[in-house]
Amino acid sequence: MRRVRVMLRWLRRKDRTWDRGTVAVTFLLSLPILLFIIAIFVQYALIVNAQLVIDRAVQAAARTAMTALPTNPDVDNVQGDLLVRRSACLALAPISPMAADESADGQMIADALAKLAPVTDLGLGRRYTYAENGATVEWQRVDDGGNVIGGVEWTPTDYARSHGQRVKVTVHYPFLLTVPAVNKLIGENSATPGVTGRVLMLQASTIVQLSHGREAQASGSGWAQ
Repeated sequence: MRRVRVMLRWLRRKDRTWDRGTVAVTFLLSLPILLFIIAIFVQYALIVNAQLVIDRAVQAAARTAMTALPTNPDVDNVQGDLLVRRSACLALAPISPMAADESADGQMIADALAKLAPVTDLGLGRRYTYAENGATVEWQRVDDGGNVIGGVEWTPTDYARSHGQRVKVTVHYPFLLTVPAVNKLIGENSATPGVTGRVLMLQASTIVQLSHGREAQASGSGWAQ
């Protein structure tokens, strides 16, 4: 009888050992799938954050466009297109990787930051350079319904009393995907000089009315009240 009890205890102990081994094997087999699912969520969160930054960048570009556009030599010559692009790239710099070299604008920004925080080096100049090389900022004239107006030049004639021009500002940005495995599924090889990796093209757009030539309510004499 004693031998029977000893044998039963041994069998129960063996069953528990077998169960622990089965659980361990199952966990090891499912671990890669679990890690991949976590990686998908992490990359998706980074993409959502990048989209929010791009939304802020297009708003910054639109605010600059209100006073910097149009770029008609008959009206002004302030290189408004360059100012609009700088505003967008500066807003995109925090989510940008560091380029190999700094552009002239990137160096200017890095020098300005060094004067404000001489101890901190965040690589903002090189990050700005990546945004400058990779992002595109474009605008199109649109009517009150948001439809693109094609083939129409800026009109400087009686410019101060004309309708305020409405433009649609769009920012395209190659967001660098940094989560391994996931980036191979949704990204494409980067075409930005000095940066290797896979990117996802994101964009945002908004419509803004330019301050130049904004129409005002007029009296009978035609002058704005």
